[in-house]
Amino acid sequence: IGWSRYAVSKGRSIVEKDDIDVIFSSGPPFTSHIVGMKLKQQTGLPWVAEFRDPWVGNFFLRPQTPLHDYLIKRTERSVVKNADVVINVMPSVTDDYKKRYPEYEDKFVTIYNGYDVADFDFEAPAPDESFLIFHMGTFYGDRNPRKFLSALKELLNERPEATSDIKVKFMGAVDGETEKIVHELGLGEVVDLIPYQEHDICLRSMVKARLLLLIISSSGESRNHLAAKTFEYLAAKIPILALVGEGDAARLIIETESGVVVDPESIDEIKEALKILYLDYLEGIPSKVGLDEEIEKYDRRSLTRELAMLLDSVDKNKR
Repeated sequence: IGWSRYAVSKGRSIVEKDDIDVIFSSGPPFTSHIVGMKLKQQTGLPWVAEFRDPWVGNFFLRPQTPLHDYLIKRTERSVVKNADVVINVMPSVTDDYKKRYPEYEDKFVTIYNGYDVADFDFEAPAPDESFLIFHMGTFYGDRNPRKFLSALKELLNERPEATSDIKVKFMGAVDGETEKIVHELGLGEVVDLIPYQEHDICLRSMVKARLLLLIISSSGESRNHLAAKTFEYLAAKIPILALVGEGDAARLIIETESGVVVDPESIDEIKEALKILYLDYLEGIPSKVGLDEEIEKYDRRSLTRELAMLLDSVDKNKR
């Protein structure tokens, strides 16, 4: 919060110098919203606050003391009260905010994060010859690959010949727990743990896969999490095995027809889904999936147009 006064001073000078119509703040960092709120109060300009993650109840921002909890709740309420529009990036979070602040229900809208089509501006390589299953990102807490790897182990026990066909790549920060699970299940020859790579390298590796793996726990605070990579998975148009509960991610996969949604807690269901997808691979069934028209809704060019229209409407309503 210490930098907020400098940001407010700089923002005020920009407003006085340039022809600014609307103030826009995006967080985290959530101090951005404190800056936006103070600028609105000082200038009278309309203000749009975007929450890329929730502030209250944030999985990664646990209050250290009851006082911290009180201050976070009080400040978030002040942001919602003073903002002209509040953007969330997931419908489930928008619903949570509407329930938390019913008196401001009309302020809330959803605009997704989406994918950047420019990130895929390269010649796509041929798919890997093996049945390559790819996961991009970090495992932590209750979002871990134990159920998936247990299901894979059972499938390989049933079909030992598949060991030479099926390969798994986990690309991201490698934690000790994942290494332990791979070792316990004896999958060291099948699973390749690749440490953090630059984004471009991740995408170029991803498009070689036959199957993309998405894991979101159906319990705890992570159940409504919508990982940014979900949209990049959609853009790749490679089948997704989504181990997710009911929520935003499941709805996206189903509406775009981009893969299979499976109960993340059921090893049997995961194994059956893996078996069907593997048999499709053996039979040479084309691996490209997804409804172009639905997926293109999450192109950031479309989402930016939506944001621009929103900012225009806020500006006009205040004139």
